[in-house]
Amino acid sequence: EVGLLSGLGGLELYNNQLTRSIPSEVGLLSDLSSLNLDSNQLTGSIPSEVGLLSELYQLLLYNNQLTGSIPSEVGLLSGLRRLHLFSNQLNGTIPTELGSLINLEATFNLSSNVLTGTVPMELGNMSNIEKLHMSNNKLVDSMLHLGNSASFTHLNLSQNELISFPFSHSWTNLEMLDLTENKINQE
Repeated sequence: EVGLLSGLGGLELYNNQLTRSIPSEVGLLSDLSSLNLDSNQLTGSIPSEVGLLSELYQLLLYNNQLTGSIPSEVGLLSGLRRLHLFSNQLNGTIPTELGSLINLEATFNLSSNVLTGTVPMELGNMSNIEKLHMSNNKLVDSMLHLGNSASFTHLNLSQNELISFPFSHSWTNLEMLDLTENKINQE
């Protein structure tokens, strides 16, 4: 039914008690620039059709009960400035396609999910990101190539299963680095 609202520019349903899944028909909302469904009880996966929303500048789905992997189609949203998917139950690896989101601003937060594998080196292309939060996941690979971005001020990769962490001399603006509760064993 939501797909019938073809002229809709913003869908703001945050902080309610929504309990269903996000309908795939959301991809029919071609004029949608803001999709804010945070702080509900949404279940199911993020529909891949979200990648059809070419006008979207913010996708806020945090603090729900979403499961499944992050669809690689999110990487098609070239105008996206805000992406918050933290505090869900998303699993699998972080799609390399997210590195195409070069217009993301300030904070990129995937914390408190069940993400595994590595932080893709493509995320280093996000030169506007100042705060990268990926704490409380199950990231294990020690090859965290986050690029040479000098914009990082905060990196939080605490509560994962990292065994090492390569530092970059380019992180001259870094104010906070949190690697607590990992398995790091390096000198």
